[in-house]
Amino acid sequence: MSSQKMSSVINAFDLYCENSHMPNDFQEFWAKTWKPISQKCLNIAKHKFIMRKSFELFKAHCVLNELKNGNICFSDVFLESEEIDILQSLCKHVALHGEEFVIFGLLFHKKRCMRYFQNKYIC
Repeated sequence: MSSQKMSSVINAFDLYCENSHMPNDFQEFWAKTWKPISQKCLNIAKHKFIMRKSFELFKAHCVLNELKNGNICFSDVFLESEEIDILQSLCKHVALHGEEFVIFGLLFHKKRCMRYFQNKYIC
Protein backbone atom coordinates (compact mmCIF):
# COMPACT_ATOMS: atom_id res chain seq x y z
CA MET A 1 0.00 0.00 0.00
CA SER A 2 1.38 3.39 -0.90
CA SER A 3 2.19 5.82 1.90
CA GLN A 4 -0.47 8.22 0.60
CA LYS A 5 -3.19 5.53 0.77
CA MET A 6 -1.95 4.44 4.20
CA SER A 7 -2.15 8.05 5.38
CA SER A 8 -5.76 8.24 4.19
CA VAL A 9 -6.66 5.12 6.17
CA ILE A 10 -4.86 6.43 9.26
CA ASN A 11 -6.55 9.83 8.94
CA ALA A 12 -9.96 8.15 8.64
CA PHE A 13 -9.27 6.12 11.79
CA ASP A 14 -8.08 9.26 13.58
CA LEU A 15 -11.29 11.08 12.66
CA TYR A 16 -13.36 8.08 13.75
CA CYS A 17 -11.58 8.01 17.13
CA GLU A 18 -12.03 11.76 17.53
CA ASN A 19 -15.80 11.34 17.27
CA SER A 20 -16.06 8.16 19.37
CA HIS A 21 -16.99 7.89 23.04
CA MET A 22 -13.85 7.91 25.17
CA PRO A 23 -14.12 5.71 28.28
CA ASN A 24 -11.62 6.06 31.12
CA ASP A 25 -9.98 2.72 30.35
CA PHE A 26 -7.78 2.43 27.25
CA GLN A 27 -8.32 -1.35 26.87
CA GLU A 28 -12.07 -0.82 26.84
CA PHE A 29 -11.70 2.00 24.30
CA TRP A 30 -9.44 -0.14 22.11
CA ALA A 31 -11.73 -3.17 22.25
CA LYS A 32 -14.86 -1.19 21.45
CA THR A 33 -13.17 0.91 18.77
CA TRP A 34 -10.77 -1.36 16.97
CA LYS A 35 -12.50 -4.75 17.04
CA PRO A 36 -15.57 -3.70 14.97
CA ILE A 37 -13.38 -1.82 12.50
CA SER A 38 -10.93 -4.68 12.07
CA GLN A 39 -13.80 -7.15 11.51
CA LYS A 40 -15.31 -4.92 8.83
CA CYS A 41 -11.91 -4.50 7.18
CA LEU A 42 -11.40 -8.27 7.23
CA ASN A 43 -14.77 -8.82 5.57
CA ILE A 44 -13.97 -6.25 2.88
CA ALA A 45 -10.59 -7.92 2.29
CA LYS A 46 -12.28 -11.32 1.92
CA HIS A 47 -14.85 -9.94 -0.52
CA LYS A 48 -12.21 -8.15 -2.59
CA PHE A 49 -10.02 -11.26 -2.69
CA ILE A 50 -12.90 -13.45 -3.86
CA MET A 51 -14.09 -11.03 -6.52
CA ARG A 52 -10.63 -10.27 -7.91
CA LYS A 53 -9.50 -13.90 -7.99
CA SER A 54 -12.74 -15.09 -9.60
CA PHE A 55 -12.36 -12.37 -12.25
CA GLU A 56 -8.74 -13.35 -12.90
CA LEU A 57 -9.86 -16.96 -13.35
CA PHE A 58 -12.59 -15.88 -15.76
CA LYS A 59 -10.12 -13.89 -17.87
CA ALA A 60 -7.73 -16.86 -17.98
CA HIS A 61 -10.63 -19.11 -18.99
CA CYS A 62 -11.43 -16.73 -21.87
CA VAL A 63 -7.85 -16.79 -23.13
CA LEU A 64 -7.66 -20.58 -22.98
CA ASN A 65 -10.98 -20.95 -24.80
CA GLU A 66 -9.95 -18.46 -27.46
CA LEU A 67 -6.67 -20.28 -28.06
CA LYS A 68 -8.47 -23.62 -28.21
CA ASN A 69 -11.58 -22.66 -30.18
CA GLY A 70 -10.87 -19.36 -31.92
CA ASN A 71 -13.87 -17.04 -31.79
CA ILE A 72 -15.83 -17.44 -28.55
CA CYS A 73 -19.14 -16.21 -27.13
CA PHE A 74 -19.83 -15.12 -23.57
CA SER A 75 -22.14 -18.10 -23.06
CA ASP A 76 -19.23 -20.38 -24.00
CA VAL A 77 -16.98 -19.09 -21.23
CA PHE A 78 -19.33 -17.89 -18.49
CA LEU A 79 -20.91 -21.09 -17.26
CA GLU A 80 -22.91 -20.01 -14.23
CA SER A 81 -22.68 -23.33 -12.38
CA GLU A 82 -18.89 -23.34 -12.76
CA GLU A 83 -18.65 -19.69 -11.69
CA ILE A 84 -20.74 -20.48 -8.60
CA ASP A 85 -18.41 -23.35 -7.77
CA ILE A 86 -15.40 -21.03 -8.12
CA LEU A 87 -16.99 -18.37 -5.90
CA GLN A 88 -17.90 -20.97 -3.27
CA SER A 89 -14.42 -22.46 -3.37
CA LEU A 90 -12.87 -19.02 -2.85
CA CYS A 91 -15.32 -18.34 0.00
CA LYS A 92 -14.21 -21.56 1.67
CA HIS A 93 -10.57 -20.55 1.15
CA VAL A 94 -11.10 -17.29 3.11
CA ALA A 95 -13.50 -18.84 5.68
CA LEU A 96 -16.62 -17.02 4.48
CA HIS A 97 -20.09 -18.57 4.20
CA GLY A 98 -20.45 -19.08 0.46
CA GLU A 99 -24.20 -19.39 0.08
CA GLU A 100 -24.99 -15.85 1.18
CA PHE A 101 -22.01 -14.34 -0.60
CA VAL A 102 -22.81 -16.05 -3.90
CA ILE A 103 -26.36 -14.67 -3.91
CA PHE A 104 -25.01 -11.13 -4.03
CA GLY A 105 -21.57 -11.67 -5.51
CA LEU A 106 -22.60 -13.69 -8.55
CA LEU A 107 -24.54 -10.86 -10.16
CA PHE A 108 -21.67 -8.39 -9.66
CA HIS A 109 -19.19 -10.96 -10.95
CA LYS A 110 -21.29 -11.75 -14.02
CA LYS A 111 -21.71 -8.07 -14.91
CA ARG A 112 -17.98 -7.45 -14.52
CA CYS A 113 -17.12 -10.46 -16.65
CA MET A 114 -19.65 -9.42 -19.30
CA ARG A 115 -18.19 -5.88 -19.50
CA TYR A 116 -14.70 -7.32 -19.84
CA PHE A 117 -15.83 -9.80 -22.47
CA GLN A 118 -17.71 -7.18 -24.51
CA ASN A 119 -14.67 -4.90 -24.51
CA LYS A 120 -12.21 -7.66 -25.42
CA TYR A 121 -14.05 -10.07 -27.72
CA ILE A 122 -16.43 -9.88 -30.64
CA CYS A 123 -19.03 -12.63 -30.73
